[in-house]
Amino acid sequence: MTSERYIQLTNIHLILPSGALSALTSLYIDTNTGLICSPPSSSSGVDEILTIDLKGHWVSPGMIDIQINGAFGIDLSDFTDEKTYVDGFKKMSEGLCKIGVTGFLPTIISQTKENYHSILPLLGTLSSSTSLDSKERQSRSLGYHLEGPFIHPRKSGCHPTSNLITAPKGLHSLVETYGEDSFVRRNEDSLVKMITVAPDVEGILEVIPGLVERGWKVSLGHTNASTEQALQGVANGATLLTHLFNAMPPMHHREPGLIGLLGLPPTSSNGSIVKRPYFSIIADGIHVHPQAVCMAYNAHPDGCILVSDAMHMLDPSLADGVHPWRDQHIEKRNGGITLAGTDTLAGSILPLPQAVLNLSNSGIPLSKAVVCATYTPAKALGGEVENMIGLSVGCWADLCIWDGKGLKGVWKGGKEVWYEG
Repeated sequence: MTSERYIQLTNIHLILPSGALSALTSLYIDTNTGLICSPPSSSSGVDEILTIDLKGHWVSPGMIDIQINGAFGIDLSDFTDEKTYVDGFKKMSEGLCKIGVTGFLPTIISQTKENYHSILPLLGTLSSSTSLDSKERQSRSLGYHLEGPFIHPRKSGCHPTSNLITAPKGLHSLVETYGEDSFVRRNEDSLVKMITVAPDVEGILEVIPGLVERGWKVSLGHTNASTEQALQGVANGATLLTHLFNAMPPMHHREPGLIGLLGLPPTSSNGSIVKRPYFSIIADGIHVHPQAVCMAYNAHPDGCILVSDAMHMLDPSLADGVHPWRDQHIEKRNGGITLAGTDTLAGSILPLPQAVLNLSNSGIPLSKAVVCATYTPAKALGGEVENMIGLSVGCWADLCIWDGKGLKGVWKGGKEVWYEG
């Protein structure tokens, strides 16, 4: 651990929001605040600055995973008691930080009302900006993602169908389900950063505007929606699509459905209130064919967000085979997981850095693929997340170091987690 207040990372190329690489430059970090800072003034002594030569490597903001259900043996939707849950959460956060995911949205799949009322208050505490010390080697919880239970039973995937419900009372149905605490805004930012809903579920189209007013980012997914319902969802305020191609109807040229929203104009035009949404995608080569991933990226490169959709089985130490999961069993084989005895995908075991490499292997430059796991999800979430994730002065010094082949190091809150020079 360094005793110097300032760190200068020199001989680096910055990955810019466009995906372009900067000329060789330096980046300064204030270790007292864990933030990127301006070059220290001449009044600072030379012995207060530690200079580290990164030998021409690329530097990006740390990666953000906006859909992750668990990892390293931890299932975020499984609650037994508060201490076990918090300890598991921190274990998972440490594991994510090591692979360069320095920020994430803990994602809770469709639960009973009782489980939501146990889990969400804890996530509210863990997801506050001060809950995880910026100098600890743990990924930041940026708020949480509610994936369900207002999703279509025909597109439920591995969500327990017994937990799926509708919203006959409008917004009050959601308050009853999630609890009133989820609807409280703190420091002008909502702790619920994202919710996945199906626009063809009773009552959902009508509640989208109210959710948006509360600062929630509404994503459409796990749906059998028609093109008309998909368009109405976006017109009502939805700005994202959840794991494009999965748990939604395939695109047809006369009924493009949810996927066809990528054909909308990039911004509102000609008086239209409907504009092209962001989309998340699981680029593991299993959930979506690489050609389809590349096609979606090329249709809307500024909206592409790489996600892991990882389950607790994202754990290199876990052997292939059948493993228990709640009242079901999951089979791990050939880099993927399915509900045992079926071909139904049960989430993924995709590390986000591998998703970046997979996208780049589809012909997308690596630096542009990195943008899909850093700047783009931050922009989609907006608010404090967008303001604090980047390479500008005042941003968190949460960094990933890359070369032309992959991840070479991670910094969190101005502290080196690991680096292969």
